[in-house]
Amino acid sequence: MKNITVIGGGAWGTALATAACRAKCSTTLYARETEIVDAINAGEGNPVFLPNVSLSKDIRATADLSDAVKDADALLLVVPAQFLRATAKALSDITPAHVPIVLAAKGIEQGTLTMVPITNPLAFQLERRHGDRNLNRNMRVSDNPQDFEDSICNVLCPMLEQHDVLIDLHSFQAPGIPFALIGASNNTGALEPIALAKQEEGLALRLGADRFVEGWLETYAQGVRDRQARGVEAHVDYGVGTTETMRRSGGIAVTLECGQHADDGAPLTAYTAIRNTLAHLGMTSDTKPKPVTEPEVIRLYQVIDRLDPDDCFTRDWLSFEEIKRGTVIAHRRDGTALTADQDGWIVFPNTKAQVNQEWFYLAKHSDRLK
Repeated sequence: MKNITVIGGGAWGTALATAACRAKCSTTLYARETEIVDAINAGEGNPVFLPNVSLSKDIRATADLSDAVKDADALLLVVPAQFLRATAKALSDITPAHVPIVLAAKGIEQGTLTMVPITNPLAFQLERRHGDRNLNRNMRVSDNPQDFEDSICNVLCPMLEQHDVLIDLHSFQAPGIPFALIGASNNTGALEPIALAKQEEGLALRLGADRFVEGWLETYAQGVRDRQARGVEAHVDYGVGTTETMRRSGGIAVTLECGQHADDGAPLTAYTAIRNTLAHLGMTSDTKPKPVTEPEVIRLYQVIDRLDPDDCFTRDWLSFEEIKRGTVIAHRRDGTALTADQDGWIVFPNTKAQVNQEWFYLAKHSDRLK
């Protein structure tokens, strides 16, 4: 082999190009950075990644991938792991079948990260949680989309099926601390079957939050049965969102509520969770995060619907506000008091709830994650 091309103008790629040149091979070095290409061709070495090291003037540099490949007898692929997949795909389209490609990078790709920073563009444009409807409800592929969110689901659902892990980042309206919503323990039931609960718990414990909430879909399903008993049309799949879709596809998923919308710390909470996730999964070289040692775990166990527009709370409740058994939380229109049946918390109180929709949840202590 007389003609060697090195794909990757970093320190390691430049060193391999030097070795090939010393072995009397005609050597081409491909680099994306035009300043590196210009410097090498001007006899000034690689000032970015290998400064103060003289290079042979026989090394030819180019920023054109097709030009780099055209006369090569062999390719040495030395790009960083995060660019490996895209570069390999580009090379497969232009490299003759008889030319070997040798992976000479110092690491291998550990996974693929897909980020969707604005999941619902319509809601983002309108500066509210919903576009036409709540995207995190009734998530499924639709042959005949009825609203904007149906169209988004037709993109997101296949995307989720192609992945193994989902971190769904949210913020919330009322003041409060970050918390993570986790799925059920391992089970083979019809509602929320999962075999990877331990892996999901391990990830959740490393996101940076100390508070965890479980029991969402099970409690929602009981609420659906209560509505059906009142003659209201309802279906449990309306409660299926991104994380439930991910689990039904065989993956693990955690929703992280990062803080109040206006909280300056919420973006940092989200950023930390992303970094911790990638490190925990071995996709970056960051130190792997340690799990939370004293998690506060809360289990939702009952959802109360608003039955009349005149149903009212006894006062303005905050989500995760502690309540004692016997506390009067709200009154029905006819004056019937709704009281806490045990010590615990009121969660997700919604003063704007419509009739036959979730008004508030009750929660209790859980020993899970201990």
